[in-house]
Amino acid sequence: MDKLKLFIFGKKYSIVTFENYQCASEQSDFEVEGDLSPADAAKECDAILFTGGSDLNPKLYGEEITLSEGIDDMRDADEYLYLDAFTKADKPIFGICRGIQLINVYFGGSLYQHIGDNHKDGAHNINIIKNSFIDKAYPEGMRSNSSHHQAVKKLAEGFKISAISDEGIIEAIENPDRNIYATQFHPERMTLKYLSEDYSDGKNYFDFIYNITKNHAENK
Repeated sequence: MDKLKLFIFGKKYSIVTFENYQCASEQSDFEVEGDLSPADAAKECDAILFTGGSDLNPKLYGEEITLSEGIDDMRDADEYLYLDAFTKADKPIFGICRGIQLINVYFGGSLYQHIGDNHKDGAHNINIIKNSFIDKAYPEGMRSNSSHHQAVKKLAEGFKISAISDEGIIEAIENPDRNIYATQFHPERMTLKYLSEDYSDGKNYFDFIYNITKNHAENK
């Protein structure tokens, strides 16, 4: 079997951010692509990962802009094109930080535009839902990082909560029927040069999505 190809969205928006995700993904044996059109990415790659970034335009979930920051309508539109392509191709879709928010909104959910500034740094425990993908990736429990000021509000139809913080913030969601798995925390900043006793190893997340992609590719 050829090496699995993961398309990572966001290279043209931040090469430094892209390279962090690239290194973490390659550690789990993915071949990474970042320069393909939506149609070519969905055709040539086995899965897609949506990365962190600024806030989505609240109009996408039926709200006016109140506390959202750094809105980039062009990025929103680009990401929707890639989501359209991979959804139609029935290929696995993954998301981190902005990525979880994007996926939730695309499938009909909404966001809290601001949950406070105390979620932008530091490590914390998360409460893992039994038999969720986070449970499978971290069977001994986990500590995650935190770097966000928005979060999932209304959960999109067909999705399940995979992990939640002590404060009730949704930390991960999944839709196994569609092979969609996403986190609010940043596993790419919890491995390799970022590896710390403060966090669980983010490699577990990338190993999990690699195995999901592998199983899908073998059984399609």
